[in-house]
Amino acid sequence: MFTLDLQELAIVIAVKNLDPTLLSPEFLHYSNIVPADWELANAPIRNAQAARVSFQNGISLVVQSDRITLVEPLLGKSAETVQVAEIAQRWINVLPSLAYQGIGINTRTLVALPGTVNQTYLSQNLLTAGDWLCEGTQPVRMGLNLSYTFESKRLNLSINEATVQLPEQEQVAVVVFSGNFDYELAGDVAPLARLGKILSAWSADVEQFCCLKTLTSAAQRH
Repeated sequence: MFTLDLQELAIVIAVKNLDPTLLSPEFLHYSNIVPADWELANAPIRNAQAARVSFQNGISLVVQSDRITLVEPLLGKSAETVQVAEIAQRWINVLPSLAYQGIGINTRTLVALPGTVNQTYLSQNLLTAGDWLCEGTQPVRMGLNLSYTFESKRLNLSINEATVQLPEQEQVAVVVFSGNFDYELAGDVAPLARLGKILSAWSADVEQFCCLKTLTSAAQRH
């Protein structure tokens, strides 16, 4: 019934008192955080509030005063070719003295719905129908937030309806699944080692997200 495609992987590392001006293409290249032959997609953004460096392969890094965000598109890639976790590990290796506070492993998927562009997935599959759906002059816009607690982490799963405009095609109804695996490092006696362990297991988190996404995609209201 559904076509599933992972859109992107984002790694967000919480850091205390981070200087955004630290990020630059020169710093990334000279410190071997990214390969020297990576070419910029556009001019870097760099000021006291935030800095952003984007490369032609789609990978981007954003530094703010309290976090660094690394994003890589996943469409058409296998787990073996994904690089963003390794880049995050190199960043930590180069800057081990920063006050790392936590890390999030985030991914997002668009699930195309068959037929009409009317957004009815949540009301027909995951929620109980009722008069609350009939109010207003337009179909109700809705979303669902779920939180799963595991032994060493928490998964926040958001499900939202949307429409997308495909090139040379009509609008297509989709359901957006967004997953955030949240890890706290406060009080950890070896935060760098734990960060490395989390980064090395990113694919397991994505696999767990895909499993829960599949379960909710297949859910039927009775």
